[in-house]
Amino acid sequence: MLSLPDGSIVPAIDVRAVRNHARFWSDKYYVRVELRDGSTRDVVEDASTDVAQDKQSEIIAGLREAMEEVEPYEYGYQIGFAEGEVKGRSEAFADGRSQGLQERWNNGHTVARQSILSAIYQQRETLMKEQATETVLPPTRRRYLLNAIAVLTNLIQDLFPDGQ
Repeated sequence: MLSLPDGSIVPAIDVRAVRNHARFWSDKYYVRVELRDGSTRDVVEDASTDVAQDKQSEIIAGLREAMEEVEPYEYGYQIGFAEGEVKGRSEAFADGRSQGLQERWNNGHTVARQSILSAIYQQRETLMKEQATETVLPPTRRRYLLNAIAVLTNLIQDLFPDGQ
């Protein structure tokens, strides 16, 4: 990392050039740092020629020190690793979220179908037990039991043809 005179900090590997520029219609100079991404920063403004050259030399010396401390390869590796990790996490989140929603949808249907089937079976078994155990039933109750058992059996066959 390189600390610039304007107080900003930039990665040393991102600095492309450090240049002095003269102001139009003035005897003042400014120091501009050009970065790899195409952006520029004016780090020293309205300075005399000597001050601007001193600041430029100071920045270049700091840049050399920073480059000796951190190898460009290592820096590139770290940047690539960080970018890859961020991209991987975002893609994994999106994929995991859609997969999770789909599984929740499928599991919800399965659980709902099982609970409905269970309720229908229980109701049918209750009616069949009543029909089998009660010997003296009025004709209306017998008719109700036969019709209710037939309806529940048809429901089971229509809704769950494979016996899920």
